[in-house]
Amino acid sequence: MVDDENILIYNAHVCFTGIPIGVITDEKGYFDLKSDDTFKSFEVSFVGMKIAKTDIELYKAFFKILLEEDRALV
Repeated sequence: MVDDENILIYNAHVCFTGIPIGVITDEKGYFDLKSDDTFKSFEVSFVGMKIAKTDIELYKAFFKILLEEDRALV
């Protein structure tokens, strides 16, 4: 997980869309979120950044998530 300047983001919250089940990214910005076919998307949130929603693609194991600064908080 990186920001718009390609800086690693750790301790970001990663949850399935609509429910508070999830994980936190590690010191390298990685996370491991396991699911059956019940969930169709997940969201990543971090203080000062816009929430990033990503659709889950069947059999896709890796996602690169780019978080953008939320200018509304400035």
